Parts: sequence; C-alpha cells; structure tokens
Amino acid sequence: MKYLITAAVLALALVGTASAAYPTKANNIRGPICANRQTGVMRWVMGHQKCGKHEVRLMVPKLKRVSQGSRLGPQGPQGPQGAAGALGAAGQLGAAGAQGPAGEAGAKGDTGAQGTTGEAGAKGDTGLQGPAGEAGAKGDTGLQGPAGEAGAKGNTGLQGPAGEAGAKGDTGLQGPAGEAGANGADGVGLTGIVAANGEECATGGWMLQSIVFGDFAVCNGRDGANGAPGAQGVPGLNGTQGPAGTDGAAGPTGPAGAAGHDGAPGALGAVGAQGPAGTQGAAGPQGAAGAQGPAGPQGLAGPKGDTGATGPQGPAGPAGVNGSSIVEVNGSSSTIDANQVVTATAHCAAGQLAISGGFSENGATSPSVIESRRLADGSGWVAQAKTQGGSQQGLALTAFAYCTASG
Repeated sequence: MKYLITAAVLALALVGTASAAYPTKANNIRGPICANRQTGVMRWVMGHQKCGKHEVRLMVPKLKRVSQGSRLGPQGPQGPQGAAGALGAAGQLGAAGAQGPAGEAGAKGDTGAQGTTGEAGAKGDTGLQGPAGEAGAKGDTGLQGPAGEAGAKGNTGLQGPAGEAGAKGDTGLQGPAGEAGANGADGVGLTGIVAANGEECATGGWMLQSIVFGDFAVCNGRDGANGAPGAQGVPGLNGTQGPAGTDGAAGPTGPAGAAGHDGAPGALGAVGAQGPAGTQGAAGPQGAAGAQGPAGPQGLAGPKGDTGATGPQGPAGPAGVNGSSIVEVNGSSSTIDANQVVTATAHCAAGQLAISGGFSENGATSPSVIESRRLADGSGWVAQAKTQGGSQQGLALTAFAYCTASG
C-alpha cells in the first residue's frame, strides 16, 4: 500500500509540474503509468504496453487548466562554499635504510718490504663509505715506519640521501558552514488520500484529494484472463512392485455336521398260511446290491471357531529395481502411404531387460496404434500404428523402452 500512495503522489507532482510550466494550455498528459513497487520510479507507457513484474499500473486523470497564480516560485540561490581546512603538520622523518651485507674476508698477504717515504699527496675528496669487510687473520707485526707529515684538512662529505616521506598529517578543522539558501515556494500537493468506494472503483483503489486538481480515483486493475492450460506432461515411469504380503494362518477345521435321520420302516405285511414243508432247494444266486439311499439333509453349521495364532514372518522378498538404474532407449520408424502399417522397436542394451515402455506418433491425421507391448524375450519394446484413409500421408512412430539390469 505504501508504494501505491508514493507512486500516486509522484504522478500528481509530475502533472503539477507540467501544468505550472504551461499554465495557459490544457493538460494533455494522460496515463497509463508503470510505477515500481520497491523504488517508486515511474515511467509513461503506451496503452497496449504491459508493466514489469515489480510495477503497478496507474492512470493519471485529465486535469483542469491551472491559473497563472499557481506557478511555482524560483529556486533559492545556493549557499557559498565553506573555507578550506588548515594544512596538516609535516610528518616525521622516515627510518634509515637497512645496512648492506658485509664483503668476504681476503686472504692474508705476505709482509712487504719497507718502502721509502713518499711525498705527501694532495688531499683527495672523501669517498663513499664502503661496506665493512670481515676481519682478516692477524698479521705479523711490521717494522716501525717513519712518521709521515700531517695531511691537510679534508672537505666536508656529500649530503646524505633524503629520508622516506613522513606519515600523512591529521585532517584540518572543519570550515564554517555556508549560509542557508532561501526557501523555495510551496509546491502543489495532495490534501488527503482515502479509500475509494465501489461506485468510484469497482476493483478497489484510492481517492486522491487536491485543492488545485480536485478529487480523482486511482483504481486497481482488473484481474487478467486465465492463461491457456499447459500441455500434458510425459507419463511418469511405473513404480516398482512391492514385496508380496505374507499368507495368513489357516483357520481350524469346523465340526462335522449332524448325521441324517434313518428313513421310516415300511408297514408289516399280513402273515400267510403255513404251507407244507417243501424239499430243500438249491441255493439261489447272490442278489444284486440295493441302490444307494438318498443323502440325509445338511446339518446346521457349527459355531465359528476361534482365530488361530499368527504364523511366523515369512522370508523377505527380493530387492526391487533401483530407480536410478533405469535408462530410456527409443527407436523410430516412418512411412508415407495410405493404409500402411509402420513398426518401431526400442532395444535395451546387452544385459538389460525392459520393465515398461510406450510410444509417440505424429504426422498422420488420424493414425491407429494397433500394438504396444514388450518383446517376447524382454529385451525391448515394440509398437505398431496404421495410417487411416485412402490418401497418402506421413506417419512417424517412436517406441520407448525403460530398461534396467537383468541381474
């Protein structure tokens, strides 16, 4: 909300500045404006241009002509520059350079013969100080030579090299502040910001109140139309089969049903008269077995037995396929003819088997896929499609196989 109010105030200031510069002309500056939500920076855009991701779209209303008396006053003069600070004190002298390395000691020479005393030469200039050599071996004591004449006083040595620059001095004191410039004339601003009602802004917004420009609404834009749905994504791979569940324990055998009832005995026949005793006849043949009597009715079911104890846990099933080891291969084929069948086969690499597969086709107006299956030996995937209609048309078919190691 803060960025919206800030952008509206800035828009009013821009329009007010343009009106004050040309008070005799009508204000023809119109929206829309794209105002940055984070920085408040605004830019004019065409009606068909869209605002950026972090911008809000605003409309600037047509304002009434501003009278001559509303012109802004001139800007006050800039104050004089303050005096420069005092120069800092000189830095201290730098430290002397390090001593150079000493030279190696020379071999001891033989003692020379005593020479004659020469005349005193003219005094030479003082040479530069050479590095000190290492101490030589102690020589034999030489003969006492005659005393030489006193030499003349030497000239003053050369000026030594300048030391390193000293450290930077402290900053000088702050100069006195310049006189303040005169205040500029009051600008034309807002007198109030209130929420807009439904009649003023159907989508919500704010009413900006100004004595000079009157009240005008800054409304929120309407929601844009929904975008077209995206294309359907590629089907995901089939998940690996989970381990088989353990078989439940067998329940106990129910009790046997009750035996069927015996049939009722037949009626007793009347007793015949006693005949005379006959001679003993020969034994007759064995009679045939009687027919099987009908089964008795089914007995009532016995009560349900108690649930048996849970059986032991079965052995763990084999490990499933590692999803990261699955690779995709494909094979394509195409044809340009009417009522023709095209076959595409995707073969897995050696030592791999296909666990699933699929196909894709394009080109034909109404192709018919007539087959999509795994190869009989499991080494890949095959798909077949047929073009429809009596006219020639191109059909490209691609088979996909998802393979993993056979072990």
